[in-house]
Amino acid sequence: MIIIYLVFLCVFLIGIKFTKKDFNEEYLSKNTTTIINGLFVVTVFFSHFKNYIETTSILDTSLNKILGIVGQLMVATFLFYSGYGIMESIKNKKGYVKNFFKNRFVPTFLNFAIAICLFLIMDIAIGKNYSVSTIALSFIGWDNVGNSDWYMFATFVLYLFTIISFLNFDNTSQKKSLHNHIAILALLTILYVIVIGQVKEARFVNTVLCYIAGVFYSCYRERIENVVQKSNWTYCITSIVVCICFIGIFLANKLFGNVLKINLIYNLYAILFVFIVLLVSMKFKLNNKVFTFLGQHIFWIYILQRIPMILLQGKLSNYFYFAISLAATILMSIAMKNLMDKIWKR
Repeated sequence: MIIIYLVFLCVFLIGIKFTKKDFNEEYLSKNTTTIINGLFVVTVFFSHFKNYIETTSILDTSLNKILGIVGQLMVATFLFYSGYGIMESIKNKKGYVKNFFKNRFVPTFLNFAIAICLFLIMDIAIGKNYSVSTIALSFIGWDNVGNSDWYMFATFVLYLFTIISFLNFDNTSQKKSLHNHIAILALLTILYVIVIGQVKEARFVNTVLCYIAGVFYSCYRERIENVVQKSNWTYCITSIVVCICFIGIFLANKLFGNVLKINLIYNLYAILFVFIVLLVSMKFKLNNKVFTFLGQHIFWIYILQRIPMILLQGKLSNYFYFAISLAATILMSIAMKNLMDKIWKR
């Protein structure tokens, strides 16, 4: 599997350009963030796939160890870019918050509900039974019927917190109070990390503050860039400091064992990882049709990928199993995205 993943990485590098003197002004553009998320959704696919196969070769075991080290970091950019994009819209689009529930929350929830129905159909086909409570809670991501759960639960909560925090906010007359609304959102999210972290697995909470980091970055982007991009020297110094902090947490966890089990520290670790991605993208321009496509279908690829993995488990050799699972996931994602896009347009 590691060879296949390296092939994906090589494909990702196609079209990349280094900006030697200047900085990439499009490092947070829709195109760039879509490509980066495309890479990480592929990484998520590999991470999930390894749970459905038995690995015997040293190479495959090595990939599993690498993916284990990366852990939840592979979804950190999803949350950061989401927070950044939503905050940009709140600042610049009139009436965005008032229509947020209808235009953002409801479509996301219904798309997820349809995906859950597909999992339930699969469960019936393979004779798998779940309790009524498990099925009901799976529709909000609190539980699951074979699907990925925590990310969608966190997304729904963050969306609701955003609506609550920016209730009655008017971007045409209340920009001075923007920081107060952001403070409320940050406080609610930190409380979520503390409370939910006591009753659910760590994955439910240990990257959600990346969303808040994205919100803050949207508000302070100009100030941050004035420091980081003042010169190549300030860029290098910032990069070194961020990397040292990131590696320091990683090594502390290796030495003491439980550092990353503290949810707030893992959130900091994830935010530092996102900043490393940002710093890299400030210097490299991305242009990749393959990963643009994958990033454009990120929701359905992320949600549906377990269906072929479950249906085909133990029936094929690992490489055929991987190829068919990936192809089936992509085909289902294309079909569902096209279908739901047409429905929402109507």
